[in-house]
Amino acid sequence: TDDAVTWNIEVVEAGEYEVALNLRCPSGSEGSLVRVSIGEKFLDQKVPVAETKIGELQEVSWGTLRLAPGKYLLSVKATDVVGKEAMQLGSVLIRKK
Repeated sequence: TDDAVTWNIEVVEAGEYEVALNLRCPSGSEGSLVRVSIGEKFLDQKVPVAETKIGELQEVSWGTLRLAPGKYLLSVKATDVVGKEAMQLGSVLIRKK
């Protein structure tokens, strides 16, 4: 798929950052491959089942990236979709470890 969600972000302190997604993924749609990229670095992971009530999201850790200070393009993109949709994305969390 060519669809992606992007944000411009700025990292002010170098270090290891945990990347997590708040998402919802009904049973039957799990297994889609989603790439989260920050600049040239990226994390690929298959979407797990995240069955929640409609309107509720589940936080899923996507991995850790080492980032230097600077401005980056943050992108979330499904590279292989299983079922009708990859997931319902609510937000992306980036936390310094």
